[in-house]
Amino acid sequence: GLDYTATALPGPQSNNPEFPLTNALLTRADRVQVRSVENPQSCSPVDYETSDPGACPSGEHPLFDRPPLVADLALQDQSGGEMMLTVFVNHWKSKAGDESVNLPRRIAQAQAVAALVQMRLAADPNAAVAVLGDLNDYYASAAVETVRTLPEPDLVHLYDRLPPLDRYSY
Repeated sequence: GLDYTATALPGPQSNNPEFPLTNALLTRADRVQVRSVENPQSCSPVDYETSDPGACPSGEHPLFDRPPLVADLALQDQSGGEMMLTVFVNHWKSKAGDESVNLPRRIAQAQAVAALVQMRLAADPNAAVAVLGDLNDYYASAAVETVRTLPEPDLVHLYDRLPPLDRYSY
């Protein structure tokens, strides 16, 4: 019975007729206003065979099949107060296949998201940010630790606040 709003932008894989993909965010319309949204592509010297025409300069290649969805949200509390939150919705490279290729790509994706977070924090040191989504990795993996520790200050891993037996998902 709650009113939800889906927010998504097309990305490099959105037009794939066999498996269209993009990142999306579902928000409660009565509690959350989406103020702005973007899905910035990052570029890499490594060709990961992602087609995103015009996204990268010559000699560089798109890093994300599904660029992170960056959404600025205004959250309403029950007393009518408002809190701003920026979420970085991700779906990083799968662990399926060759991990000698996939792991470095996930680490590069983590570095790119950490740079986006850092830009937001540089503009507003008090900004509330959350990195979420399917990172396709484990709790203390190199990619997760990269995105957690590169921004200044370090991001808080919410699993650190859970009892160990409740930490069940990557």
